[in-house]
Amino acid sequence: MTSSPGVYINEFDQSDYVSNVVTTRVGLVGGASKGPVNEPTTITNEAELVNAFGAPLVDDYALQAAILYLRRGQGLIFQRVADATVETAKVTVQDALAADVFDIEAASPGSWGNNLDVVLSASAVAGYYNVTVRAPADKAGTLQDVEQYLEVSLSSSDSRYIETVINDGIIGEDAPSEYISITIINGTLTPVLGTYDVGSTTTGADGITGLADSDYIGGVVGNTVTGLQAFANDESVDIDLLAVPGVYSPDVLNAAVVVAEGRGDAFVLGDCPFGLSYDDVIDWHNGAAPYVHSAFNTSYLGLFWAWAKVYDSYNSRDLWLPPSAIALERYAYNDSVAQPWWPCAGPKRGVSPYAKELEFSPGPSQRDQLYGAGSGRVNAINPFVNFTGRGITIYGQRTTQRRASAFDRVHVRRMFNYVKKQAKKAIAEEVFEFSDVFLWNEIKDRLTTILDNVKAQRGLSDYRVICDETTNTATVRYNNQAKGRVLIKHNPAAEAIILDFVALPTGVDFTESA
Repeated sequence: MTSSPGVYINEFDQSDYVSNVVTTRVGLVGGASKGPVNEPTTITNEAELVNAFGAPLVDDYALQAAILYLRRGQGLIFQRVADATVETAKVTVQDALAADVFDIEAASPGSWGNNLDVVLSASAVAGYYNVTVRAPADKAGTLQDVEQYLEVSLSSSDSRYIETVINDGIIGEDAPSEYISITIINGTLTPVLGTYDVGSTTTGADGITGLADSDYIGGVVGNTVTGLQAFANDESVDIDLLAVPGVYSPDVLNAAVVVAEGRGDAFVLGDCPFGLSYDDVIDWHNGAAPYVHSAFNTSYLGLFWAWAKVYDSYNSRDLWLPPSAIALERYAYNDSVAQPWWPCAGPKRGVSPYAKELEFSPGPSQRDQLYGAGSGRVNAINPFVNFTGRGITIYGQRTTQRRASAFDRVHVRRMFNYVKKQAKKAIAEEVFEFSDVFLWNEIKDRLTTILDNVKAQRGLSDYRVICDETTNTATVRYNNQAKGRVLIKHNPAAEAIILDFVALPTGVDFTESA
């Protein structure tokens, strides 16, 4: 309110919109030879992935999948898991009388630390030391200097205290080490100078040879969240897809589904076992004899088959990768050129540029069994097919939901996941506001913005948002709630295109036989 004459201009921003750019993020769980264990780590490119978790070994399926995904996708969260044998490489520096002075440990557990050297030398300043870290520069293991810390002290009262300088860094002087950490045992002793092989006291181990279902599934112990459970909280970890590549244990897949269903905004890409015939794969996914698990049946999981051969440039060889690894790259491509609610299958978005060979390419009758009804069951396996002249193609987009509904298709499940996630973000700031017509209209406006965007990009054919006195009765309001109802008509995908070719006698009018 003003009291003096004049022209007063107010500006109001009511131009909220949903960006057309959709960034899909994947959560991956698997082993590695390097990097933090059970700490979800955000990765944005292939070089960053290898720097953080090491080059993939042949059977590091999660890392192999991550590399393929990052060639198309913009980001993922990698959760490294390890078994009880995991060790961090360490060497203990001693004095001339073999008394322990300090430990040098690799920055993270794994065999990678066994390849590090640390050179400890005297500084030009009496009582101070220089520390040089050496790491392999190539596949042959040739060592080169990668870090150097000058004039560090073993005294905790010194501004150049070795633990502070190397472990934490000093702003404007030294960055924290990416390779090692130091733990002082007795800083009053004089260490023996020389070159130390990190891993000579304790050998680093990857902790992957004995990985069990429980390591992948994880749990919560105190403040530590392990395995798949790291992705359970949608308020702290943002993902759209979830996978444990190469792991087809029903217990692990079901645990991933529980995480996805609990979040309500993620979809699981699952693998079928390697080396099975298509009949065996059908029995496996149905839990039929000789398998004893329950049939998979959820709209939050898609199963893919078969395994595909790709060239692994890190190990200079061809190797068989689980289908989820191939699918992840395609889903990244699909979401970059279209949207999550577009079907990721077929010749336009489902052809892999990396797959060279399939363990088995099912024909039409076999695909009918994999993808539809068979032996009194509704099968739901998404096949890969090697089409001559086209390449290896994802040729299905079924969820494992057996009941016939919109949610038995992946693109519908992902569309609903997207809408729910965007709605939750858009309306989060309205929590604790008064539940009245002003709030109800705000909710409708924000949901309409989201749904209009999806409709404009062919994700749905129509919708209706209801948030008024009919959904917000007196009982609802006095329970400190506000309720809305969103009705959505999805867009079905044409998975079968049927053309009728009709032969007509010469002279027949086309309008008579149309």
